[in-house]
Amino acid sequence: MNVVIQALRKYIPHQNTRFVFPSQTAAGLWATKTCTLGITRSVAGNRFLAWDRFKEESVQEGDTFRKPASSTIRKLFAEALVQKNAEAALSRSGSGFQGFPLRALVPIEYSGSGSIFAPFIARILPSLARWERLTGKSHNHVMDQEDHDYALLKKEYAAFLEKHGFFEPS
Repeated sequence: MNVVIQALRKYIPHQNTRFVFPSQTAAGLWATKTCTLGITRSVAGNRFLAWDRFKEESVQEGDTFRKPASSTIRKLFAEALVQKNAEAALSRSGSGFQGFPLRALVPIEYSGSGSIFAPFIARILPSLARWERLTGKSHNHVMDQEDHDYALLKKEYAAFLEKHGFFEPS
């Protein structure tokens, strides 16, 4: 028998148990399947959730002053960042935007249409702390242009989170 079905049968009677899946789509499908398999007649939808949502809820319990950054917040930040980057690239001097424009993450020739890079930038934001730890531990690591872009991105994102009262749950 499927391990997920076994777990559902075993833990569904416990009302304080939540079932966490890789995506909200998978969570919804398993909630429905729980009912169609006859494991139970109905389930509370909030007991079946995606890993990202579970992580946000769990981490937020330890930080009552700030809110967790969501994928929507990351997307908005990334879109604002590529706009700022495009403005800096147009000025060619980058004056007024210290460290900009980005050169590896958004090649200069594409900075005007940099919005196509926003989804990628939004996806990497949660992993910037890990990148920083890995590059910081390597004593012989030489920073290239991509590393400089990541460092700038991390600095900008940290300032954004602080300014708006968010934290990165990852």
